[in-house]
Amino acid sequence: MNETITVVIGDTNAEYAQAIRHGLEAHGYTVLKVAEDGITLIDAIKRMRPGLVIMDVILSRLDGFAVMEELHQLPSLEWPKILVHTALNQENIMLRIYSMGADYLSKPAPISQVVRRVDAMFAGNYRQGVESAIYQSMQNDELRQKVSVCLKRLGISPRLRGYRYLVEGILLVMRDISILDRCTSVLYPYLGKIFHSTPERVERCMRYSIETAFERGNLSDIEQVFGYTVDVSKGKPTNSQFMAMVADHLLLN
Repeated sequence: MNETITVVIGDTNAEYAQAIRHGLEAHGYTVLKVAEDGITLIDAIKRMRPGLVIMDVILSRLDGFAVMEELHQLPSLEWPKILVHTALNQENIMLRIYSMGADYLSKPAPISQVVRRVDAMFAGNYRQGVESAIYQSMQNDELRQKVSVCLKRLGISPRLRGYRYLVEGILLVMRDISILDRCTSVLYPYLGKIFHSTPERVERCMRYSIETAFERGNLSDIEQVFGYTVDVSKGKPTNSQFMAMVADHLLLN
């Protein structure tokens, strides 16, 4: 692991935070600071400009959401990657974390799992393995354009309602692939919220758009993206499979 990747940790549980610190340092990361409250954490981030922040939502003086809001006031190129590691697992909490451009990992977790998640966040060509500003800003026109062009190539028309859902869904997957494990509880409700729809309608519209692509789209383009010969009679990918494969294709090309 690249020793230049620097980390700041924010957690009220000093013992647990130190365990994470030791685990990361054993794998080549440099931990610059362990902060036990939000004010100290935001000060450390501004002064030290780490590549990664691991923090809980529950912090004294300034909670994790307030810390992220404060970070959003910085120029986008100064944003670190953020892993919110918290025991709070309510759907509205997770949705808010994702909407603020952060990754989520439930707490407690084995230190080895924390390290693996951090490794994945910095792996080459893997979701956040490029400039963090691209993936933390859902307003990035270049990335959005790439997703849009890919979907059109596959035969999904912008006129379809599912097209918009798939664009945003794929952008989220490129930032945090683990969200695919929570399509029903997190992804569909989040997209329903931002598009003033329902989770059920989001899922159905995505499904219809994917079926349309496989029935009427350019099979050679589909085969290029999905990496295998398409045989419609053998079934079509699920919503999560489709988003994962498109995301992987865009990240690797």
